Amino acid sequence: MTTASDPAEVPEDDTDLVQSVVDDPDDGHLGPGQLVPTGGVPLQLGANIAELRREAGVTQAELATRSGITSAAVSYFEAGRHIPTLLVALKLAGSLDTGIDRLTAGIFWNPGRLGSDRSASGLRAVRSQGYFSTRPAHLRTDGPSIPVSTQGEVAAVIGRNVRDARRRRHVSQRDLGPTIGLEQTHVSKIELGQIEPTLTTVIALARELEVTVGTLLSGMHWAEIGPPDAWGEAAGRRGRTRDLHSLDALVLRGCREGKEPSAIAREASADEPTVSRCIERLRRRGRSLSADPATWTDEDLEDELALRREEDLRASDPIEEKDAAMVVAGHLRRHRRRQGLKQEPLGALGGFSAANSVSQFERVGPNFFLTHLVRLAASLRVTCSTLTEGLRWDHAARSFLLARHPKPTDRSPAVVIGENARRFRQSARLAEATVARRVGRRSNYFNALEHGRSTPRPISLLMLARALEVEVEDLLEGFRDWYVRPLLPLAMTEAQEAAESASRQEQLLLLWNQNVDLRGIAEALEIKPQTVFAAVNRLRDLGVDVPYRKAPLTPAQLSQRMRRRRRARRPIAAR
Repeated sequence: MTTASDPAEVPEDDTDLVQSVVDDPDDGHLGPGQLVPTGGVPLQLGANIAELRREAGVTQAELATRSGITSAAVSYFEAGRHIPTLLVALKLAGSLDTGIDRLTAGIFWNPGRLGSDRSASGLRAVRSQGYFSTRPAHLRTDGPSIPVSTQGEVAAVIGRNVRDARRRRHVSQRDLGPTIGLEQTHVSKIELGQIEPTLTTVIALARELEVTVGTLLSGMHWAEIGPPDAWGEAAGRRGRTRDLHSLDALVLRGCREGKEPSAIAREASADEPTVSRCIERLRRRGRSLSADPATWTDEDLEDELALRREEDLRASDPIEEKDAAMVVAGHLRRHRRRQGLKQEPLGALGGFSAANSVSQFERVGPNFFLTHLVRLAASLRVTCSTLTEGLRWDHAARSFLLARHPKPTDRSPAVVIGENARRFRQSARLAEATVARRVGRRSNYFNALEHGRSTPRPISLLMLARALEVEVEDLLEGFRDWYVRPLLPLAMTEAQEAAESASRQEQLLLLWNQNVDLRGIAEALEIKPQTVFAAVNRLRDLGVDVPYRKAPLTPAQLSQRMRRRRRARRPIAAR
């Protein structure tokens, strides 16, 4: 197995590639001086490129022409023999009309984490090594889905999902709560299914646990359905395929430019009869179809200005490749500073051996390999598209384009979910009343959700997904800006953990009753000394009669001890 250790060592005619001969599928760890992984990572990347190319209906030669590279390079990429640089990857993504996240689907960097190791001198901080992992992009890991019809059932499933994700991330409730602004008791109630968390809380949990919101809402579907006449083909004929009067500005612009209705229909993604009816309606309302601004009404001027503002928001300017690299450098620097990370710790999280790697990326522009982008995005806990925001490759113009105005990042989940719900409803030609009848709710309830006037609760999302016959993940598409990694397998099952906990509690009681000091108990159980007190008090709260080593100092302490003793003497069934 060979890898390139320095970009300068790559032959001059292959500066857009890195040689990586795949002869064994390793575990994804990077060796000393190794820039890119071998084995599963380039193979997964090649499979993604080949699949996207087939979906786009282009050949390897056509993709190479669009991207400005050779056909041999595309062939090597798809075979998993080479990994493209970042700029070449952006060219491939733009030529395939997709995003960089789709190109890297199924490839994950797991940053090294700061942990602890017990030695003879006590606890010592160590950093685990980061590694790559792969998973097929379309692999479904969801278990069976159960029907739910009450808020309590929804809360129970969410609680199980949160607990499973937290345990697989090896995070305690005490550590998870403060990171999302919740008390440990609140997190505990969520995991026990005692309360249904709001969608805002679910999003915060998903962000911290590095999973999708759909992962925490998986394993259930809404069970209640409306009358049979609300389902089937006849139920949705009254629905519109687009918002009312949404074509007015485009049709007016086309008529003023002298275009035929068929040409306007192609540009507006509509059919010709719809455009013709729109033209007749605009004429009846007295709108001017002339190109002379002197004949325009105030409403015509407002529509034209609104259309120009919208076009300006979507406008892009061509830039050179070196400037494209500096755009990524700017995003990298901004997100690093926003998270309060210095360059050296970020480089350590990303597994870069050189201490100045991140500094060099930010200073001269990161024309590095695509896997470097994955490592930096995972270390910053953002998506790959976040670090390339506003940058795309126009294969027709053969140049990079930079958006004049970045997309707004403060869009609330309610607005995004409403837009997705309206799009799915219109594509299915369903009326709002039909959607509401399918789950036995009023139409104004879903009307408020579509217009983003309120953030839906998880139970409302399940209802909406059921009524529209889509997955919950589809309704949530478009607002996730955090990095997602596969969940690690559990080291022990819950039954094994319960047995291990019972054994440790028995050992704790034995040492406590033998009057072993706190440091001795902590060393025997491999925990911190202050944790011993918490474990003993937890046993007392459960009714276990654990003797006290000191007399009470205050009446309150005496009262608490008496309550615990009375509780310990009661039968278990009466506790």
